[in-house]
Amino acid sequence: KITMIDARMGQGSYRAALMREWDGKCALTGIECPEMLIASHIKPWSESKKREKLDVANGLILSANVDALFDRFLISFEDDGVLLASPRLPKGTLELAGLDGFAKLRKQPSPATAGYLQYHREQFRNRAARGKVGF
Repeated sequence: KITMIDARMGQGSYRAALMREWDGKCALTGIECPEMLIASHIKPWSESKKREKLDVANGLILSANVDALFDRFLISFEDDGVLLASPRLPKGTLELAGLDGFAKLRKQPSPATAGYLQYHREQFRNRAARGKVGF
């Protein structure tokens, strides 16, 4: 029970740190409505070591629609922040989500964040190659 409480308390500070890191705006779209923003782990929580779970470099603040795609490895990002889209996405999904093929993170990821993005990209590419969507 104490471990769960500690984890939840850590998530609040993790979100606050990511909000500061990304100036309270979605790292991709620039949306700044806090109710729409999610503290998204790049390397999933379930696959992260204890230190990685609260490492700000292992996260992005994303709007809910972007987070849903990112969390399911339907989009990812290059080390320079350029958006990658899975061929498994139905045609027109990015446009309907307010994105286009030239989307890019609003700022250059740090080297530590780029390391986590590399992990995410590998999962993204593996799932695309297998035709797997989601978890």
